[in-house]
Amino acid sequence: MCFIFFFSSRRRHTRYISVTGVQTCALPISIDEAGNIINSSQITIYYDPQAPRIGLLSPPNGNVTNNDTINFTFRVRDTLSPTVGCNLTIDSALNKSYYNISTPGSTYNYATEMIPGFSAGIHFWNVTCVDLAGNIRVSPTWNFTVPAPDILINTGNITFSSSSPKEDDSITIFANVFSTGNTKAQNIIVQFFEGDPATGGLQVGGNKTLPLLNPGENQTVNVTWIVVMGT
Repeated sequence: MCFIFFFSSRRRHTRYISVTGVQTCALPISIDEAGNIINSSQITIYYDPQAPRIGLLSPPNGNVTNNDTINFTFRVRDTLSPTVGCNLTIDSALNKSYYNISTPGSTYNYATEMIPGFSAGIHFWNVTCVDLAGNIRVSPTWNFTVPAPDILINTGNITFSSSSPKEDDSITIFANVFSTGNTKAQNIIVQFFEGDPATGGLQVGGNKTLPLLNPGENQTVNVTWIVVMGT
């Protein structure tokens, strides 16, 4: 609704004009007793009952990623509001706010955010946008899964500081640990055993922890072992 006020020397008049979309109105209008008329500069009034339209694009819903860095992309448009603001929510927490995204009529505008460091497992995301009239729309919630890290160690990766130790000799055992997956591994615990731990084998030394192993990397850990007769 557009309100136009008419001022004369004796009274004020008001006229109401229905507005749809964007309407430019001039107000107020002043009329003196001689019939001279002057109006104010124009103002623009927005009547916008429609919320922004949002489209989630990537990662696709139900996607299993190939690493822990995720590219989020969505699009938004609003035929009546020239700009909108949007929030990117990941796992129920606000991650990123976008202010004054241009929404020129029926044309979509796109937003992209590259976010690293996701933990292994399933994650959820959605987008909320609000236009200048305060209309809010929340997109559907999509999910994606970051695969667990893949760690490799075998007998070929285990070496000894001596190939022919004697009883009571102190030798060092080395193990080379590889990350063969596409996601980083954190706080990897490596244990050495004399014999099969499933059948009562004894642990040699204490636990060794690798704080971080990125995809394609390998690191070596070691323990000291006192050779016992018969082993």
